[in-house]
Amino acid sequence: MNPPIIDTSILVDHLRRRPEAQSYILQVAPQGLFTHATVLAELIVGVRDKAELHALDATLRPFQILHVNDADSASALELLRTYRLSHGTGYLDSLIAATALRLERPVATTNDKHFRPIPGLQLIRPY
Repeated sequence: MNPPIIDTSILVDHLRRRPEAQSYILQVAPQGLFTHATVLAELIVGVRDKAELHALDATLRPFQILHVNDADSASALELLRTYRLSHGTGYLDSLIAATALRLERPVATTNDKHFRPIPGLQLIRPY
């Protein structure tokens, strides 16, 4: 299995020093650490000052940031159209899912509600 794309929920827990999140990050680190550009954007929006931004940058230094391509963008819009009303799936989750499907990577999250209905998407709920 390819290393997972680590979602916002786990990284927020990691930044808050939640032991389960820290343990999971250490567990998957030997395979490589990956997150998505939309996750990074969500985390940046949540910082309150430059010190928190520097701490975020330091935490994410070992991560490879995955970006959407044109196909991901088109796929995300279809996922949004299909699952927004029935399951509450948002655009950012749709972008993450589209990239994960293209790269054949699971998504590691503790907030799997919006990802669960997407066919073919592998989910990991580590804790």
